[in-house]
Amino acid sequence: MVKWLETSGKVDDSCAMTVLFITMATVALWSETHSNPLITQLGVNDSMGNLEGKEIRFGIISSALFATVTTAASCGAVNAMHDSFLPLGGLIPMIDDAG
Repeated sequence: MVKWLETSGKVDDSCAMTVLFITMATVALWSETHSNPLITQLGVNDSMGNLEGKEIRFGIISSALFATVTTAASCGAVNAMHDSFLPLGGLIPMIDDAG
């Protein structure tokens, strides 16, 4: 076990939760910055990623990160419609809410 992850022989809960949060945020950010391949086949410009349901002033990265943070904290705030996220990006807020 990595020395800095250990606390009296066990992995610290806050460290484990931090690793889970970073993993979930990374997956959500990756998913939302790539557009839907079915829409790309229609000839739609996908250079900005998946912008459906997101405010332009916040952008994709802020919206995906905000969704991950607020569902992990269970505070209920939103700045993008979670049902407009791509399937993998939308899975992250659902998993966070269930926890």
